[in-house]
Amino acid sequence: MILSSLVSLKSNRAIVFGLLFLGLTGCSFKSVRQTHPTALPPAPVQSTPEAKAEAVEMRSAVAETSEHIQKTHPPTPAPQLQKPASLLDPPPPKLPAPPPHAKTRVAGSVPAEKSLGWLKNGNTRFVRGNFRKDGVSKADRLRLTSGQSPHAVVLACSDSRVPPEVIFDQKLGEIFVIRTAGDVIDPNVIRSLDMAVQDLGTNLVVILGSESCPTFKMDMATLEGTDGIAHDLLERSAILRDAVQSGEVKVERALYHLEAGTVEWK
Repeated sequence: MILSSLVSLKSNRAIVFGLLFLGLTGCSFKSVRQTHPTALPPAPVQSTPEAKAEAVEMRSAVAETSEHIQKTHPPTPAPQLQKPASLLDPPPPKLPAPPPHAKTRVAGSVPAEKSLGWLKNGNTRFVRGNFRKDGVSKADRLRLTSGQSPHAVVLACSDSRVPPEVIFDQKLGEIFVIRTAGDVIDPNVIRSLDMAVQDLGTNLVVILGSESCPTFKMDMATLEGTDGIAHDLLERSAILRDAVQSGEVKVERALYHLEAGTVEWK
């Protein structure tokens, strides 16, 4: 009897402890759910007339801005890639080269008449032996490093006894000398003459013959022979011909007498 009562008491106590445990577990689970509720999908937002009007206004503003950008900043066209030239493709046409005398001539500062007077006075000093002392200093050499502007061009025979710079008493950078030993006026002479007249602005051209010239016995040995040289130059040089026709350039003929040292002008 007593034993059965003890057993019953133990059973009731186990039941009580079990119920108490279940109660505590349920409370803990409810607390966890309240602290960390399960995320549910948000309810759909109800569209109002005011929201719809704002959306329409925003789309309109974006469209206007895009149209303005397209008008004021047109898209840059993509560069066209040039097709590589093929060996079989025909070569591009060549443009015609401008004539050599197309460049505008700028006349020098010394007129032809004044340049001719300087040469005549220089030959007088040469004959008298009264040479200039200027024109050959270091300062003159440095001054000419920036360029040259000779006041005359002299075409003469290649004869060591007839140096134009000496017989005309001219110094550094004052006359442009062309000398030839041939019996004809070759293209090099023409090009040199064109350079002096066109690029350097020389206004006086002197054809200087000499009684002692070994190769120009018919043309450069007499004053009459220098006329033929002058005619040949004017015929073959368009630059010289145009400059003479403009009145800026003059062609003078002269003959040097070796024994006297004088220059005879025509």
